[in-house]
Amino acid sequence: TSTSTPTPAGGVSITSPKSGATVSGTVSIAVQYVAPVSWLNFYIDGTWVASSPPYTYAWNTTGVANGQHAIAVNGYNSSNALVATTAMNVNIQNGSGPTPTPAPTGSATPKPTASPSSSATPGYYSLLPSGSALPSDSQCAAGVAGDTFEPVPGNAVPNNTMMTASDLSTYSSEASGGEGGSPGSYLTRADGKFTGTTDAILKWASCKWGFDENVTRATAVNETHWIQPHIGDVGNGTSLGILQIKSSDYPSTCESVASSQNTNDVTKSDCYSYLSTAFAADYKLAQQRACFEGQVSYLTSDTPSSGYPTYPNGTSDQMMWGCVGWWYSGHWYDSGALSYISQVQGYLSAQTWLQPGGVGN
Repeated sequence: TSTSTPTPAGGVSITSPKSGATVSGTVSIAVQYVAPVSWLNFYIDGTWVASSPPYTYAWNTTGVANGQHAIAVNGYNSSNALVATTAMNVNIQNGSGPTPTPAPTGSATPKPTASPSSSATPGYYSLLPSGSALPSDSQCAAGVAGDTFEPVPGNAVPNNTMMTASDLSTYSSEASGGEGGSPGSYLTRADGKFTGTTDAILKWASCKWGFDENVTRATAVNETHWIQPHIGDVGNGTSLGILQIKSSDYPSTCESVASSQNTNDVTKSDCYSYLSTAFAADYKLAQQRACFEGQVSYLTSDTPSSGYPTYPNGTSDQMMWGCVGWWYSGHWYDSGALSYISQVQGYLSAQTWLQPGGVGN
Protein backbone atom coordinates (compact mmCIF):
# COMPACT_ATOMS: atom_id res chain seq x y z
CA THR A 1 0.00 0.00 0.00
CA SER A 2 1.42 3.35 -1.03
CA THR A 3 1.92 5.90 1.72
CA SER A 4 2.85 9.55 1.62
CA THR A 5 6.45 10.16 0.65
CA PRO A 6 8.22 13.20 2.10
CA THR A 7 8.53 15.89 -0.55
CA PRO A 8 12.03 17.33 -1.02
CA ALA A 9 12.44 21.07 -0.50
CA GLY A 10 11.38 22.76 -3.67
CA GLY A 11 9.16 19.82 -4.58
CA VAL A 12 5.63 18.71 -5.30
CA SER A 13 2.50 18.09 -3.22
CA ILE A 14 -1.06 16.93 -3.89
CA THR A 15 -3.50 19.56 -2.60
CA SER A 16 -6.72 17.81 -3.66
CA PRO A 17 -8.19 15.37 -2.85
CA LYS A 18 -7.10 14.95 0.74
CA SER A 19 -5.24 11.85 1.80
CA GLY A 20 -7.67 9.15 2.96
CA ALA A 21 -10.70 10.95 1.51
CA THR A 22 -13.69 8.99 0.19
CA VAL A 23 -14.41 10.14 -3.35
CA SER A 24 -16.62 9.23 -6.30
CA GLY A 25 -17.29 10.23 -9.89
CA THR A 26 -14.72 12.48 -11.53
CA VAL A 27 -12.07 13.66 -9.10
CA SER A 28 -9.80 16.62 -9.78
CA ILE A 29 -6.24 15.85 -8.71
CA ALA A 30 -4.64 19.24 -8.01
CA VAL A 31 -0.91 19.65 -7.50
CA GLN A 32 1.36 22.41 -6.25
CA TYR A 33 5.04 22.46 -7.10
CA VAL A 34 8.03 24.77 -6.81
CA ALA A 35 11.43 24.91 -8.46
CA PRO A 36 13.36 22.97 -9.49
CA VAL A 37 10.28 21.01 -10.62
CA SER A 38 9.22 22.00 -14.15
CA TRP A 39 6.90 19.16 -15.22
CA LEU A 40 4.94 16.27 -13.71
CA ASN A 41 3.83 12.69 -14.27
CA PHE A 42 0.55 11.50 -12.68
CA TYR A 43 0.05 7.86 -11.63
CA ILE A 44 -2.96 5.88 -10.42
CA ASP A 45 -2.12 2.62 -8.64
CA GLY A 46 1.38 2.78 -10.10
CA THR A 47 0.20 3.22 -13.70
CA TRP A 48 1.02 6.39 -15.65
CA VAL A 49 -2.13 8.27 -16.66
CA ALA A 50 -1.03 11.76 -17.68
CA SER A 51 1.81 14.25 -17.91
CA SER A 52 1.70 18.00 -17.46
CA PRO A 53 0.59 20.36 -18.83
CA PRO A 54 -1.97 20.96 -17.46
CA TYR A 55 -0.93 20.64 -13.83
CA THR A 56 -4.22 19.12 -12.76
CA TYR A 57 -5.73 15.79 -13.77
CA ALA A 58 -9.42 14.82 -13.96
CA TRP A 59 -9.65 11.19 -12.83
CA ASN A 60 -12.85 9.36 -13.73
CA THR A 61 -13.09 6.94 -10.81
CA THR A 62 -16.03 5.05 -12.32
CA GLY A 63 -13.48 3.09 -14.32
CA VAL A 64 -11.94 1.42 -11.26
CA ALA A 65 -13.26 -0.87 -8.55
CA ASN A 66 -14.49 0.50 -5.25
CA GLY A 67 -11.94 0.50 -2.46
CA GLN A 68 -8.55 1.99 -1.74
CA HIS A 69 -6.44 3.38 -4.61
CA ALA A 70 -3.11 5.17 -4.71
CA ILE A 71 -2.45 8.53 -6.34
CA ALA A 72 1.16 9.49 -6.99
CA VAL A 73 2.89 12.41 -8.68
CA ASN A 74 6.51 12.63 -9.77
CA GLY A 75 8.17 15.98 -10.41
CA TYR A 76 11.02 16.41 -12.92
CA ASN A 77 13.42 19.26 -13.55
CA SER A 78 14.24 20.79 -16.93
CA SER A 79 16.84 18.06 -17.52
CA ASN A 80 14.17 15.35 -17.01
CA ALA A 81 15.72 14.23 -13.71
CA LEU A 82 13.35 13.03 -10.99
CA VAL A 83 13.61 15.60 -8.20
CA ALA A 84 10.40 15.16 -6.18
CA THR A 85 7.67 12.63 -5.57
CA THR A 86 4.58 12.31 -3.42
CA ALA A 87 1.82 9.71 -3.02
CA MET A 88 -1.34 9.11 -1.04
CA ASN A 89 -4.39 6.86 -0.83
CA VAL A 90 -8.06 7.61 -1.36
CA ASN A 91 -11.16 5.44 -1.03
CA ILE A 92 -13.40 5.08 -4.10
CA GLN A 93 -17.11 4.61 -3.51
CA ASN A 94 -19.32 4.62 -6.60
CA GLY A 95 -22.39 2.66 -5.53
CA SER A 96 -22.04 -0.97 -6.53
CA GLY A 97 -19.22 -0.03 -8.88
CA PRO A 98 -19.02 -0.79 -12.61
CA THR A 99 -16.71 -3.17 -14.36
CA PRO A 100 -13.31 -1.49 -14.43
CA THR A 101 -12.14 -0.19 -17.82
CA PRO A 102 -8.56 -0.43 -19.09
CA ALA A 103 -6.15 2.22 -17.84
CA PRO A 104 -3.78 4.02 -20.24
CA THR A 105 -0.90 1.82 -21.35
CA GLY A 106 2.32 2.39 -19.41
CA SER A 107 3.67 2.08 -15.92
CA ALA A 108 5.77 3.92 -13.40
CA THR A 109 9.48 3.54 -14.08
CA PRO A 110 12.47 4.38 -11.89
CA LYS A 111 13.70 7.02 -14.34
CA PRO A 112 11.57 9.82 -15.77
CA THR A 113 9.70 9.42 -19.02
CA ALA A 114 7.54 12.00 -20.72
CA SER A 115 5.04 9.28 -21.57
CA PRO A 116 4.74 5.51 -21.05
CA SER A 117 7.99 3.77 -21.90
CA SER A 118 8.08 1.34 -24.80
CA SER A 119 10.29 -0.87 -22.65
CA ALA A 120 7.50 -1.14 -20.10
CA THR A 121 5.03 -2.47 -22.67
CA PRO A 122 6.54 -4.58 -25.47
CA GLY A 123 5.38 -3.39 -28.88
CA TYR A 124 4.19 -0.06 -27.55
CA TYR A 125 5.56 3.00 -29.37
CA SER A 126 6.35 5.98 -27.17
CA LEU A 127 7.92 9.39 -27.62
CA LEU A 128 11.41 9.41 -29.13
CA PRO A 129 13.65 12.28 -27.98
CA SER A 130 14.56 15.14 -30.28
CA GLY A 131 17.25 14.18 -32.78
CA SER A 132 16.45 10.45 -32.64
CA ALA A 133 16.81 8.28 -35.72
CA LEU A 134 13.28 7.49 -36.86
CA PRO A 135 12.13 4.02 -37.98
CA SER A 136 11.31 3.31 -41.61
CA ASP A 137 7.89 2.60 -43.12
CA SER A 138 8.70 -1.09 -43.35
CA GLN A 139 10.04 -1.36 -39.80
CA CYS A 140 6.85 0.18 -38.45
CA ALA A 141 4.67 -1.97 -40.71
CA ALA A 142 6.36 -5.04 -39.26
CA GLY A 143 5.91 -3.67 -35.75
CA VAL A 144 2.14 -3.31 -36.11
CA ALA A 145 1.58 -6.60 -37.91
CA GLY A 146 -1.28 -8.45 -36.29
CA ASP A 147 -3.12 -5.32 -35.11
CA THR A 148 -6.64 -6.24 -36.18
CA PHE A 149 -8.50 -3.87 -33.84
CA GLU A 150 -11.10 -2.01 -35.90
CA PRO A 151 -13.78 -0.04 -34.08
CA VAL A 152 -14.64 1.99 -37.23
CA PRO A 153 -15.34 -0.44 -40.09
CA GLY A 154 -16.67 2.48 -42.15
CA ASN A 155 -13.04 3.50 -42.75
CA ALA A 156 -12.39 0.35 -44.80
CA VAL A 157 -11.97 2.04 -48.19
CA PRO A 158 -9.62 4.89 -47.16
CA ASN A 159 -7.76 2.49 -44.84
CA ASN A 160 -6.84 0.44 -47.89
CA THR A 161 -6.02 3.33 -50.22
CA MET A 162 -2.46 4.40 -51.03
CA MET A 163 -1.26 7.07 -53.43
CA THR A 164 -0.04 5.96 -56.84
CA ALA A 165 3.60 6.59 -57.75
CA SER A 166 2.47 9.48 -59.95
CA ASP A 167 0.39 11.00 -57.13
CA LEU A 168 3.29 10.66 -54.70
CA SER A 169 5.63 12.39 -57.15
CA THR A 170 3.19 15.28 -57.55
CA TYR A 171 2.68 15.60 -53.81
CA SER A 172 6.42 15.51 -53.08
CA SER A 173 7.07 18.23 -55.63
CA GLU A 174 4.41 20.48 -54.07
CA ALA A 175 5.43 19.79 -50.46
CA SER A 176 9.18 20.02 -50.97
CA GLY A 177 9.23 23.77 -50.38
CA GLY A 178 7.51 23.38 -47.01
CA GLU A 179 4.13 24.61 -45.80
CA GLY A 180 2.38 25.48 -42.58
CA GLY A 181 5.72 26.50 -41.11
CA SER A 182 7.36 23.07 -41.52
CA PRO A 183 10.32 22.35 -43.84
CA GLY A 184 9.77 20.20 -46.91
CA SER A 185 12.36 17.69 -45.71
CA TYR A 186 9.85 16.45 -43.13
CA LEU A 187 6.79 16.60 -45.35
CA THR A 188 8.26 14.67 -48.28
CA ARG A 189 8.95 11.75 -45.93
CA ALA A 190 5.18 11.35 -45.58
CA ASP A 191 3.97 8.87 -48.19
CA GLY A 192 1.12 6.93 -46.61
CA LYS A 193 2.59 3.61 -47.73
CA PHE A 194 0.58 1.40 -45.44
CA THR A 195 -2.83 -0.25 -45.29
CA GLY A 196 -4.58 -1.86 -42.34
CA THR A 197 -7.15 -1.24 -39.64
CA THR A 198 -7.69 2.26 -38.32
CA ASP A 199 -5.85 1.39 -35.12
CA ALA A 200 -2.94 -0.18 -37.01
CA ILE A 201 -2.60 2.95 -39.16
CA LEU A 202 -2.46 5.28 -36.16
CA LYS A 203 0.09 3.00 -34.49
CA TRP A 204 2.15 2.77 -37.70
CA ALA A 205 2.30 6.54 -38.16
CA SER A 206 3.19 7.04 -34.47
CA CYS A 207 6.05 4.58 -34.86
CA LYS A 208 7.30 6.24 -38.05
CA TRP A 209 7.45 9.69 -36.50
CA GLY A 210 8.48 8.74 -32.96
CA PHE A 211 5.34 9.70 -31.07
CA ASP A 212 3.40 8.07 -28.26
CA GLU A 213 0.76 5.94 -30.00
CA ASN A 214 -1.92 6.57 -27.38
CA VAL A 215 -1.48 10.34 -27.70
CA THR A 216 -2.07 9.93 -31.45
CA ARG A 217 -5.15 7.80 -30.77
CA ALA A 218 -6.50 10.38 -28.32
CA THR A 219 -5.82 13.23 -30.75
CA ALA A 220 -7.77 11.38 -33.44
CA VAL A 221 -10.68 10.98 -31.02
CA ASN A 222 -10.66 14.71 -30.35
CA GLU A 223 -10.54 15.60 -34.04
CA THR A 224 -13.01 13.16 -35.63
CA HIS A 225 -13.72 10.25 -33.28
CA TRP A 226 -11.60 8.24 -35.74
CA ILE A 227 -13.80 8.92 -38.78
CA GLN A 228 -11.49 9.31 -41.79
CA PRO A 229 -14.09 10.68 -44.28
CA HIS A 230 -14.82 13.59 -41.95
CA ILE A 231 -15.06 17.12 -43.35
CA GLY A 232 -14.69 20.01 -40.92
CA ASP A 233 -14.03 23.76 -40.85
CA VAL A 234 -16.28 24.19 -43.86
CA GLY A 235 -16.06 27.82 -44.95
CA ASN A 236 -12.90 28.32 -42.89
CA GLY A 237 -10.26 26.46 -44.85
CA THR A 238 -11.91 22.99 -44.93
CA SER A 239 -10.29 20.33 -42.74
CA LEU A 240 -10.13 16.75 -43.96
CA GLY A 241 -9.34 13.28 -42.67
CA ILE A 242 -8.94 11.50 -39.37
CA LEU A 243 -6.60 14.15 -37.92
CA GLN A 244 -8.20 17.11 -39.75
CA ILE A 245 -5.65 18.58 -42.16
CA LYS A 246 -6.77 22.05 -43.22
CA SER A 247 -6.51 22.25 -46.99
CA SER A 248 -6.02 26.01 -47.03
CA ASP A 249 -2.95 25.75 -44.79
CA TYR A 250 -1.57 22.50 -46.23
CA PRO A 251 -2.55 22.63 -49.93
CA SER A 252 -0.25 19.82 -51.06
CA THR A 253 -2.52 17.33 -49.28
CA CYS A 254 -5.62 18.26 -51.32
CA GLU A 255 -4.97 20.75 -54.11
CA SER A 256 -8.54 20.56 -55.42
CA VAL A 257 -10.21 21.70 -52.20
CA ALA A 258 -7.36 24.10 -51.37
CA SER A 259 -8.14 25.90 -54.62
CA SER A 260 -11.93 25.69 -54.66
CA GLN A 261 -12.96 25.22 -51.00
CA ASN A 262 -15.71 23.11 -52.54
CA THR A 263 -16.31 19.98 -50.47
CA ASN A 264 -17.56 18.16 -53.58
CA ASP A 265 -13.92 18.10 -54.70
CA VAL A 266 -12.77 15.79 -51.90
CA THR A 267 -13.26 12.77 -54.14
CA LYS A 268 -10.78 14.04 -56.75
CA SER A 269 -7.62 11.97 -57.04
CA ASP A 270 -5.32 14.67 -55.64
CA CYS A 271 -7.22 14.89 -52.33
CA TYR A 272 -4.92 12.51 -50.46
CA SER A 273 -5.85 13.69 -46.96
CA TYR A 274 -9.45 12.62 -47.57
CA LEU A 275 -8.89 9.50 -49.67
CA SER A 276 -6.17 7.78 -47.60
CA THR A 277 -6.16 7.30 -43.83
CA ALA A 278 -2.48 6.36 -43.80
CA PHE A 279 -1.46 9.46 -45.71
CA ALA A 280 -3.58 11.67 -43.44
CA ALA A 281 -1.94 10.26 -40.29
CA ASP A 282 1.53 10.26 -41.87
CA TYR A 283 1.35 13.89 -42.98
CA LYS A 284 -0.07 15.21 -39.72
CA LEU A 285 2.65 13.54 -37.65
CA ALA A 286 5.30 14.81 -40.10
CA GLN A 287 4.12 18.32 -39.25
CA GLN A 288 4.09 17.45 -35.55
CA ARG A 289 7.65 16.07 -35.68
CA ALA A 290 8.91 19.21 -37.41
CA CYS A 291 7.32 21.23 -34.62
CA PHE A 292 8.77 18.92 -31.96
CA GLU A 293 12.27 19.28 -33.44
CA GLY A 294 12.06 23.08 -33.24
CA GLN A 295 11.70 23.59 -36.98
CA VAL A 296 8.58 25.81 -37.04
CA SER A 297 10.45 29.09 -36.84
CA TYR A 298 7.49 31.47 -36.56
CA LEU A 299 6.60 29.96 -33.17
CA THR A 300 9.74 31.52 -31.65
CA SER A 301 7.95 34.88 -31.72
CA ASP A 302 4.94 33.58 -29.77
CA THR A 303 4.53 34.51 -26.10
CA PRO A 304 3.16 31.43 -24.30
CA SER A 305 0.69 31.50 -21.43
CA SER A 306 2.24 32.09 -18.02
CA GLY A 307 4.17 29.10 -16.71
CA TYR A 308 4.91 27.56 -20.11
CA PRO A 309 8.25 27.58 -21.95
CA THR A 310 8.99 29.60 -25.04
CA TYR A 311 9.45 27.71 -28.30
CA PRO A 312 11.51 25.53 -28.65
CA ASN A 313 12.86 25.56 -25.10
CA GLY A 314 10.65 23.03 -23.34
CA THR A 315 11.35 19.52 -22.10
CA SER A 316 10.46 16.63 -24.39
CA ASP A 317 7.09 16.38 -22.69
CA GLN A 318 6.41 20.11 -22.97
CA MET A 319 7.44 20.12 -26.62
CA MET A 320 5.24 17.15 -27.45
CA TRP A 321 2.13 18.61 -25.85
CA GLY A 322 2.89 22.07 -27.17
CA CYS A 323 2.99 20.67 -30.70
CA VAL A 324 -0.28 18.79 -30.13
CA GLY A 325 -1.88 22.09 -29.16
CA TRP A 326 -0.22 23.96 -32.04
CA TRP A 327 -2.08 21.79 -34.55
CA TYR A 328 -5.34 23.29 -33.27
CA SER A 329 -4.50 26.91 -32.52
CA GLY A 330 -1.50 27.54 -34.74
CA HIS A 331 0.32 29.04 -31.77
CA TRP A 332 2.48 28.02 -28.84
CA TYR A 333 0.70 27.36 -25.55
CA ASP A 334 -1.93 30.03 -26.08
CA SER A 335 -5.38 29.64 -24.53
CA GLY A 336 -6.76 27.74 -27.52
CA ALA A 337 -3.86 25.31 -27.49
CA LEU A 338 -4.20 24.71 -23.74
CA SER A 339 -7.91 23.97 -24.06
CA TYR A 340 -7.23 21.54 -26.89
CA ILE A 341 -4.41 19.83 -24.97
CA SER A 342 -6.73 19.33 -22.01
CA GLN A 343 -9.36 17.73 -24.24
CA VAL A 344 -6.83 15.32 -25.77
CA GLN A 345 -5.49 14.39 -22.34
CA GLY A 346 -9.03 13.64 -21.20
CA TYR A 347 -9.49 11.18 -24.06
CA LEU A 348 -6.04 9.76 -23.36
CA SER A 349 -6.94 9.10 -19.73
CA ALA A 350 -10.27 7.52 -20.61
CA GLN A 351 -8.89 5.56 -23.59
CA THR A 352 -12.12 6.43 -25.34
CA TRP A 353 -11.28 4.32 -28.40
CA LEU A 354 -11.59 1.18 -26.23
CA GLN A 355 -15.01 2.09 -24.88
CA PRO A 356 -18.24 0.85 -26.52
CA GLY A 357 -19.37 3.54 -28.96
CA GLY A 358 -16.36 5.67 -28.09
CA VAL A 359 -15.30 6.24 -31.69
CA GLY A 360 -16.93 6.06 -35.09
CA ASN A 361 -19.93 8.17 -34.08
